[in-house]
Amino acid sequence: MRYARMLLPAFALALGSTSVACNRGTSGAVSTTGAIKEETPGLAGDAKVDPAQARQAALAKVPGGKIVKEELERENGKLVYSFDIKKGTEPGIEEVLVNALDGAVVSVVHENATMEAAEARQEGAQNPRQ
Repeated sequence: MRYARMLLPAFALALGSTSVACNRGTSGAVSTTGAIKEETPGLAGDAKVDPAQARQAALAKVPGGKIVKEELERENGKLVYSFDIKKGTEPGIEEVLVNALDGAVVSVVHENATMEAAEARQEGAQNPRQ
């Protein structure tokens, strides 16, 4: 019994560090502390799902992918984590939205370079200071 109590914390530590390493994006843009960029300040206070859980759900939809951008935002009236996930050398990205209240994957959309550029222009017009 003593042996099991000593192993459990070590196992949990090893498991936690493995999941952080797996969730790091290729650009280094993904935080390992659980913090995530908010579209507008204060959104994180409304989220019920931890960013790490949302990352796991998103990555499960794009096997072998790496998160290159992440944000907590309101989209179509829903509070969602938005993840841009790059899969190897495939062109474009997969945008995965995860509901920040219940952890359900809301959508998975493939975006090509043209779509990504249009989205960046739209975000720039909505948030001119960023």
